[in-house]
Amino acid sequence: MATPIRDLHVLELSGSVAGSYAAKTFLQHGATVVKYLRVGDPHPGTGEPGTGNVLSTSLYLDAGKQIQAPEAQASDQSASLRRWCEWADIVVESSAPEPLIACAEADEFPHLIRVQISPFGSSGPYRNYRSNEFSDDAMGGQLYLNGEPDREPIARPGLQPHYQAGLHGFIGTIAALRVREEIGRGQRVEVSHFEGLASMHQHTIAMWTHGRFVLRREGNRQPGIWHPAGIYPCKDGHVLMILVMDEHRDRFLIAAGMPEVLLDPRFQSDAAVGQNKDAFDEAILPWLLDHTREEILAVAEESRTPPRPVAFGVLVLYLAPAGTRRKRRGPPRPRQPSRKQPISRSWSSA
Repeated sequence: MATPIRDLHVLELSGSVAGSYAAKTFLQHGATVVKYLRVGDPHPGTGEPGTGNVLSTSLYLDAGKQIQAPEAQASDQSASLRRWCEWADIVVESSAPEPLIACAEADEFPHLIRVQISPFGSSGPYRNYRSNEFSDDAMGGQLYLNGEPDREPIARPGLQPHYQAGLHGFIGTIAALRVREEIGRGQRVEVSHFEGLASMHQHTIAMWTHGRFVLRREGNRQPGIWHPAGIYPCKDGHVLMILVMDEHRDRFLIAAGMPEVLLDPRFQSDAAVGQNKDAFDEAILPWLLDHTREEILAVAEESRTPPRPVAFGVLVLYLAPAGTRRKRRGPPRPRQPSRKQPISRSWSSA
C-alpha cells in the first residue's frame, strides 16, 4: 500500500510557479513541505525577479510551507541539499522561463521521486529554449482558439500554464508513489508546460484525428458546433448563455416562452444550431434585451439550465440599432475586436 500523503516529506527546490503549485497541492493534502531557497534564486515562489517585496503569488503559493533559507557558501549549500534529499520522499524541481538544470545532489538518493517541470522538458528540439506564459499557450495550441476569427489570437491572463503543469506533476507523482511501493525505488516524473496544455484541449485534437475538422477561434463563442456559449447583453447588463445541448436549449426556450425559436427548422439539432449561429443569436436577442439578469436567472433555474448573470465589470463593444458602436465602461483591453462581429462581444476582467 502506498504511503499516505499525510506521511510524505516533500522538498521543493525554489524555481517556477508550476513547481511551487505542485508542492502546494501536496501541502493541501496533508504532506509536510519544505521549500529550499538556493543562492542566487529569483524571487521565491514566482520565478520572477524581485525587489525585496513579497509578491501576492508567493504569499499564495508558500503559505504553510517551511522555508529553508539559502546557505552562504556553495559547499555548504551542497551538503545541506544532501541532508534534505535524504529526508525527503519527493523532490520538486522546476524552472521558467529558463530551461531546467536538474539537482545533481538528488542523483545520489534512489528512493526519491523527482518531479521536474519546465517549459519544454529535458529532451527534444526545444529543451534549451526559454518560454513564458504567452509562448506556452501558443506552443500548446491554446492561443490559436482565443480571439476574433479575422484578428490575431488573444493571450489569456494569469498563470494557467504553470498551474496546469503543477497539477499534472502532482498527479504523476501519485502514480510514482504507488510504483515505488512495488519496485522499491523512486522514478522521475517530468512535465512540460506545452505538453500539459496540449493534453487539455478536450475535443480539439480528437476532432482532427477522427474527423479532419480544425476548430478555429470564433470570438465570444465556443468554437465548433456548440452554441450558444458566450456572454450576451440583456436589459440591465449581461448574462452568460450556455445552452449547447439540445435538452438544455429546449427546456430554456419553453420556459422563456419562445416556442417559435424551438420550432424553427434551422434549430432542430445541435449540429443545425451550430451551422446557424448568427440566426439563433438574432432570434433570442430581442427576448434577452427585454429581460433583466434576475429574470433570466429565474428562467434558467425553472428550466434547470446553466445560464447565469455576469456580475463583474466587463468591456463591451456591440452594434447599436443604428449601426454605430457603443462603448460601456469597464476594465481596459489592449485591442478592439473586428467591426464585423454580430450582436455582442464581451470580455471579463478575470
